[in-house]
Amino acid sequence: MKNKDTFTLWGVQCNVTKTIRSTHLSRQRARLASKIAAVLCKPVKLECRIVEQRPKKPKKPKTFKAYGLEWIPHTPGDPRPCAGDKQVRILQRVENTPSFISLSQEAKDWDWGKTPENFLEEEIIGWNYADAK
Repeated sequence: MKNKDTFTLWGVQCNVTKTIRSTHLSRQRARLASKIAAVLCKPVKLECRIVEQRPKKPKKPKTFKAYGLEWIPHTPGDPRPCAGDKQVRILQRVENTPSFISLSQEAKDWDWGKTPENFLEEEIIGWNYADAK
């Protein structure tokens, strides 16, 4: 018994590989297509069901702890992860040593880019909102 979530299509199935070669809205069209096909094919009835696609929940970013605070990881060179007017604290890597910057500034004021390989300067490796505890 059909309900409003199911419908019927007709397909042309290859007798050799058992794959559906084409789909059609009517049995008559499927029969015609199976006769036109160069290999042995037959029309088959396909019962289809409508499945509701639910939007995926955004993943909460993984965090890590350092200097008594929780940080959101940042890969140097990735774009700024939040709005430019948000007050943020950053955790930098300075010459391969992590260092905490407690100064809170607007996100747009920090350089979120990647330091060229031939320089050992400062790169942002973590951040959090300044009002986070």
